[in-house]
Amino acid sequence: MPKEQVELLNLRRLPGRLSAQQVAWITGIPEYGLPFLVKAGLLKRLGPASKTHTVAWFSSAAVLRLIDDEQAMSKATALLVEVTREKNKERLKRNGEFEGFPGDTESKAA
Repeated sequence: MPKEQVELLNLRRLPGRLSAQQVAWITGIPEYGLPFLVKAGLLKRLGPASKTHTVAWFSSAAVLRLIDDEQAMSKATALLVEVTREKNKERLKRNGEFEGFPGDTESKAA
């Protein structure tokens, strides 16, 4: 665990706004998954949405509410599992290696 992560997690009070990396550390959700949570309405960025590659900031109060809500965290986890599954499926199809996931009702990829 990086020193900065340990320091953040040991603070008595979190700063008012958190970077995407800090949100990932606190929630246990990978940083790449945060945009999907924003799109699903489970997490909201502070300030206007930016089309440039600027730092995304999040309210620490909102992040703490998210991690205290078991249903929201379950929904976030299910969403990330589905996103990962779809990305893996696309990658395997591109490489001609996709034959379906175990338990899928979908027939083998053509």
